[in-house]
Amino acid sequence: MQNNTIGGYLVRSQAGLWYKVITLSRFSASVASGFKGKIDKMIGDERTHMPSKDPLALDNQLCFALYSASLTMTQLYKPLLEPLGLTYPQYLVMLILWQEDKLNLKDIGAQLGQKSGALTPVIKRLEQEGLVQRLKDPVDERALRIGLTEAGSALRTQALHINQCLFQACAMDQSELVELKDKIISLRDNLQQHSK
Repeated sequence: MQNNTIGGYLVRSQAGLWYKVITLSRFSASVASGFKGKIDKMIGDERTHMPSKDPLALDNQLCFALYSASLTMTQLYKPLLEPLGLTYPQYLVMLILWQEDKLNLKDIGAQLGQKSGALTPVIKRLEQEGLVQRLKDPVDERALRIGLTEAGSALRTQALHINQCLFQACAMDQSELVELKDKIISLRDNLQQHSK
C-alpha cells in the first residue's frame, strides 16, 4: 500500500502494524514491500522479549527473577574469590567473622539463615585452610566459637577489591543499589514472618 505522504511507503507486518519506510529517492511500492520480511523478523524478535500476560509464565515470576539474579551474581563472585582460595559460602562466613570475630556456630548460622549442621563442612574447610580456628567458649565449655587466625584476618585486605568489582558489574548508582538491597531485605523479612 502506497502512502500519500511524500517521501515514504507504508508496509504492513504480520503483527498487523503499519510501518513507514522512508525513502530518500522515488522508490516503487515493490521496493518498499521488500522491507516487509525484515520488519516481520524485527517484530518477532520484539515479541520474544515482550512480557507474557500468562500469570504462570516464567518471566513473570518474582521468585525466578530473584533466583536468576542471585545465581548470576554468585557466578560473578567465583573468579574474584579464586585468588583468595574461597568459595562463595566460605566468603560469607569470612564476611561475618571480619565484622565480629569469635562467634559461636549458632550465631553464624542465624546471620546466614542456615542451620549449624549445614555450616559444619564450610567451617571445617576454612579450618583446614588455616583461616579459622575453633575455640572453647569461656562461658559455656560445651560450646565452640569460631575465630579468625592471623592468616584469616590478613585475607580481609585482599578481599576489599571484590565489592568494587561487583559494583561496576551492577552498572547502577550506589543510591539505587542501597535502595534495592533495602527492598530485598524487607521482602526477605516479610517472607520469613509469613513462614512462621
